[in-house]
Amino acid sequence: MVEHSNGNIVVPENDNDLMDSDNEVNEKPHTVLLEAISQLGGKQRVKPPTRKEPSLQVSEFHLVKRGTGFKSDVNVNELVEVLGQRSSHAKIGRKLQSIQKKSKTLRKPLEKNLSEKIQRSLGFENVKKELGKWDAVVHKNRSSDSLSFPLNQPDSRLPTSNALIANWK
Repeated sequence: MVEHSNGNIVVPENDNDLMDSDNEVNEKPHTVLLEAISQLGGKQRVKPPTRKEPSLQVSEFHLVKRGTGFKSDVNVNELVEVLGQRSSHAKIGRKLQSIQKKSKTLRKPLEKNLSEKIQRSLGFENVKKELGKWDAVVHKNRSSDSLSFPLNQPDSRLPTSNALIANWK
């Protein structure tokens, strides 16, 4: 008996109909699978991974870590020694040696919060200087008996044409 979603119960006429549908096999994929299985040989073992140590091969897969005994870094001192062997390059070698002696390592940069604190204090000092210019004016205005605003009253009249001609000549 098989129950459908609508609630009706359907009884198949023959149980063999159900069994036949289970035994159906697609022949083409089945034959491909059988051929693939038959091509597999006997026992195939997975090879354990092997580790390679420093080698002379240069590849992205043959990278070497520092401290393994394989020295690949070129030092400036080695280059200077090679330059010193020829008389034509001796001057360049001496320049490189003098530059190397003069060069100093840079100090570690300040942490962000400390550098911001220093910048704020410098900004404060600059603003303090700018505002200090007005101290005399403020003191004078505070000590005066009366103030009249605007202090410098601009001339709001337009100049006459006669005045412009007089200034032009």
